[in-house]
Amino acid sequence: MSKNIALLSSIKNGYTFYKLACTDKLLCDFFDDWSYQLSTTKSHNTVKSYSHAVASFIDYILEVEIIHDGLTPQLIKAAISSYETFKVFGKDSNSLIASSAAIKLNPRPLSSSSIQIHFAAINDFIEANENFRESLLDLEESGFIDSNIASNIPFFDAGRSGANFRIRENIKKSSWFSGCLAGGVKKIKNKALSPKSRVSSVIYSSDGGGDQKTFPFDKAASLISSAPNARDRCLWGLIAATGCRVSEALSVLINDIDLKSRKIYIIPPSERLSLLSKYIGESELEKISHKGRTTSQTYPIQPFITMFWAALNEYINSTYKRGASHRFLFQKKNGDPFVNSYRAALATFQNASEKVTGTRYGFHSLRHMYGYYLKNWIPANDGGFGFSLNDVRTFMGHKDVNATRRYARDDAIKLDAMIRYANALQSQGQFTSISEQKVKMLEQEIKRLKSLTDGAPNYSLDKKH
Repeated sequence: MSKNIALLSSIKNGYTFYKLACTDKLLCDFFDDWSYQLSTTKSHNTVKSYSHAVASFIDYILEVEIIHDGLTPQLIKAAISSYETFKVFGKDSNSLIASSAAIKLNPRPLSSSSIQIHFAAINDFIEANENFRESLLDLEESGFIDSNIASNIPFFDAGRSGANFRIRENIKKSSWFSGCLAGGVKKIKNKALSPKSRVSSVIYSSDGGGDQKTFPFDKAASLISSAPNARDRCLWGLIAATGCRVSEALSVLINDIDLKSRKIYIIPPSERLSLLSKYIGESELEKISHKGRTTSQTYPIQPFITMFWAALNEYINSTYKRGASHRFLFQKKNGDPFVNSYRAALATFQNASEKVTGTRYGFHSLRHMYGYYLKNWIPANDGGFGFSLNDVRTFMGHKDVNATRRYARDDAIKLDAMIRYANALQSQGQFTSISEQKVKMLEQEIKRLKSLTDGAPNYSLDKKH
């Protein structure tokens, strides 16, 4: 919850962006334009996350100004330098500037994996200011604008040789933004944490087959059964069975469900904008987020696909409104599309997951569960368990196998069993040395090659024509 600013959603020319409200009008005007320009080129989710990140940064700077009864270039520089520790450690920060602001603002801590996205937003905002500043410098030097006007714009240094008196006064008075740092503000850089937290390639699963990212497979059926209504059971069953993203599930149309062949398809909104535009407005349409799949077909797993079909049948015959003006499968109680009701859907899911497991999971934990199960425990046609990473990549719809690795992690218990099996063979004398194993492998390869040549035609180079 912000203390010194407010953020309001707005629509302009069909684009949803965010407007800032605070005591610094110049800052608000620039923020509004920046967010709008962002909305014309980025997805709604990006615009939303970027706008909230920058608003949080502005709230922090304004709080520093209140605590210290004004700002100086040195204080602004120190505040920006301490922003990372403010977001990560809050009141426990070693920086007095950061900890003092955190006591007043009580910020929600950011994990190391969130730092990169958060700072990318702020740096984009800073870069927009710097580009604007440089453009006005060129206009001033060309004589098109007055230097007094230029000295009152964001991050502008009228003489390029240090902060002039006007900028210093603006910093101390009404607008820290108009003078911020002479020569342009520097981008925020990570210091305390890595931009991305490393994802372990191994999962140390619980007895139920899960961890902090992966919903326990053995408790997923109980979770689905505990859903408060048939629609939610249908939604949760779809995500668990196919491993799709919640955004993909919510945008499924009734036409995407082939009842006869029992197949479910995920179609990116970008491939059917003209169709979707018949059901929802432009501003709502742009909020539908898809990362994209390499295949529209899904590959459901048991027992969740059976639970999905049962819940779908109940949902269609009970609360689903057939006369609705749209074709989305999932509806609100009044029949409106449920496609952009992520927050409400998530809150219900988190509460149910906590009751079943004692931990609050998000929808994405079911996608992790799907990848984990396919990689480790699904019965394979060779008598073993688990599919190859490339196979899991196909089932999950990933283009890059590196994306699949985040989900299809090897279970530590399975790896340990493989090593124990190999060690048991060695203890029984079936493995004596590396050199002997190499000989055995080469002998097997020779036999294989001979079997390929047995019975093959013998062509002689000396054959006369």
